Amino acid sequence: MWHTTPVQSLADAARTEVVIGAQAPGSTQYDFPILLNHLFGSKFKVVTGYESTPKIHLAMESGEVQGNGATNWSTVKALNSNWLDEKKIRLIVQWGLKKHPDLPDVPLILDLAKTAADRQALELALARLEFGRPFFLPPNVPPERVEALRRAFDATLKDPAFLADADRSKIEVDPLTGAQVAALVEQVSRTPADTVARVRSAMEHR
Repeated sequence: MWHTTPVQSLADAARTEVVIGAQAPGSTQYDFPILLNHLFGSKFKVVTGYESTPKIHLAMESGEVQGNGATNWSTVKALNSNWLDEKKIRLIVQWGLKKHPDLPDVPLILDLAKTAADRQALELALARLEFGRPFFLPPNVPPERVEALRRAFDATLKDPAFLADADRSKIEVDPLTGAQVAALVEQVSRTPADTVARVRSAMEHR
């Protein structure tokens, strides 16, 4: 939320309408606040049509919108670090299955779920954040080849030269192993049909 917005918490957003910018339905900037409207009774008014996150940020600075429904913490640090130094924004909730180490005092959305059903719906929606940009192989690849590729991928993401390059580009490296991705896929695949329908219905809302 932009610092002038009269919303200090997610609970406040259930009492006060907040106009936030997004690119289009299907983006986390749109889907996540819409899901919150259904699960938490918040009053986010999502305005779509922005070409990119920087355009949304410009709209926040000009007062055209009051916030961004979902963005990467690394993006904020890379593009608008001055906002943090000058306390121009207020973080009211974290999207993710676990808290970011930089943000211990910002509530995790899962911790705010009021029921087990709400938490399950959130876990389904949040899984895509954990995947990020996954790499997949076609079916029936020999197990030893899968294992070799996983070892190479994991080694790359620990390579000092790779990490130094990522640091220069202000890109966070927080990977999941192949086994962790496979486990998350398995978890998502066991989501009850009624929970899937509930999340789909919320995100299809206009």
